[in-house]
Amino acid sequence: MIETYKEKCSNVYDDYRLLSVEVDTLAKLRISTNTDTESGEVTYSPDLSHSNLKSRIKKTDIIVAPDGRVVYPQSLYLVSKLRGEAAVKDTGSIAKGLLAFTRYLDSTHHSQVDEDGHEIPCEYLTYKTLSKYEEEGAPWRFAEFLLANCNDIEGSNGSEAFSLSTARTYMGVVIGFYKWMQKYGYIKNKR
Repeated sequence: MIETYKEKCSNVYDDYRLLSVEVDTLAKLRISTNTDTESGEVTYSPDLSHSNLKSRIKKTDIIVAPDGRVVYPQSLYLVSKLRGEAAVKDTGSIAKGLLAFTRYLDSTHHSQVDEDGHEIPCEYLTYKTLSKYEEEGAPWRFAEFLLANCNDIEGSNGSEAFSLSTARTYMGVVIGFYKWMQKYGYIKNKR
C-alpha cells in the first residue's frame, strides 16, 4: 500500500518517529504462487496493483521504529483512516496520538527512576496488553500516564508534556484505534 517514501521525518527524537508517505487507498495486494517443477517447492510473490486514480493517492504519516521498521498495526490504522465512510482528510493528530502511545509502550520496556530515586521495573506493555480488569490494560495505563503528565492539572509544576486538550485528543485516538483493532480481529474480546 505504501507507494512513495519521502524524506520528511520528525527527527526530534532518536526513537519512534513519523514518516510522511503517499498511499494509494484503492491499491489491491495480489499474491501469486510459483511452483518449482523439479523440487515441488511453492513460492509466493506479492504484487501491488495500483488503482491508477490520482484522486485516491493520499498523504499520511506512518510510525517508524528506531531500527527502521514500520510499526504495525498503528501504521495500518493510519492508512485505513484515509478510506471508507469514516475517511478523514488529515491524519496528523491521529498520527501524533499513536506516536505518543507507541513511545509510552516502548518506555515500559526499560527500567526508569522516579523523582524519589526509586527504580521503576520494566513492565513490557504492548498494544495487546489487555485484562478483564481495565486498570491493568495498556489503554488505561496510557490514560494515567497522560494525566500524570498534563500541565493543566492543579498542582502541576509546568514541566509536564501535555495540555489537557491534547491528552483528551490522544486518548480519543487510542480508543478509536482499539475499536478498529477489535472490529477487524487484531484483538479479541475474551470476556
